[in-house]
Amino acid sequence: MLREQNRVLGLVNPGGTVQVAVTCPPGKAGGDPIQVQHEGASYDLTVPDGVTEGQSFQVALPAGAGRPSGGEDDDDDAVRVVNLCKRFGGNCGTPSFTAVYKINFGVKNDQLFCLLGHNGAGKTTTFNMLSGMFPPTRGDAYIFGKSVRHELRQVQGMMGICPQHDVLWSELSAQEHLELFAGLSLVQPSKIPDLIHYFLDAVNLVQL
Repeated sequence: MLREQNRVLGLVNPGGTVQVAVTCPPGKAGGDPIQVQHEGASYDLTVPDGVTEGQSFQVALPAGAGRPSGGEDDDDDAVRVVNLCKRFGGNCGTPSFTAVYKINFGVKNDQLFCLLGHNGAGKTTTFNMLSGMFPPTRGDAYIFGKSVRHELRQVQGMMGICPQHDVLWSELSAQEHLELFAGLSLVQPSKIPDLIHYFLDAVNLVQL
């Protein structure tokens, strides 16, 4: 039970490092910041001095850091959050604030998962990153293998969010609301009219 709790809370550190060959990206050279993906985790690195575009260099990265330590079946996680961080501010002299720092957890398909914490713990910020409201500062999350950093449109096409408050606008009709959310959910345009009529008719709102 303790191991499973640690897995969900991201407290398990696999330990150890592995040497990874990294190729300097186009347009980058010694001293430039780059981002590297390894074992599902994202790392912010600096290109070593003397390395130019296309050259390779070795870095030591944590072994197994991109995988919550929950067992051999982690690959069937429907949701996998890896070292997710969010920092606000820090520009133009404003103080920075870290809302989420290196959170890790995995959720299996067809499993109910609750993220608990006191006010200000970063729960809403975490879900805002998962849904694409704003990007992570570091780390990544995968929804059925799709990255919220690099494949957000595919993620949003298969994810539903139930907000704490009703997301309704008095300026829009019932049909316009459904048209908006159908577009956000990447429903095929040819299917939208029939689907809208079906749902409106089911709740007697066809005329609204």
